[in-house]
Amino acid sequence: MLQYSLVESITINYYDFSEIAEATSHMTATSLGVDRTDKQLKKMLRPINKLTAYPEVEKSLENLKQNGFKLLALSNGKPKVLK
Repeated sequence: MLQYSLVESITINYYDFSEIAEATSHMTATSLGVDRTDKQLKKMLRPINKLTAYPEVEKSLENLKQNGFKLLALSNGKPKVLK
């Protein structure tokens, strides 16, 4: 997934991470001879939309900010997932 995400990003072909995850999961299932419906793949990938940061991230980012670092986040995720 990450390789395809990187390739799509650097070739200016934007697909959000959820779309890439679904496509690569479908490709993997097909190459292994496993039949999966789109509904099954979406259900399998649902947890990706609920990932949380590691516990130390918030404090670490706040520490950087307090020490004068300008923070910026880049993502290829869906805006509703990033909130």
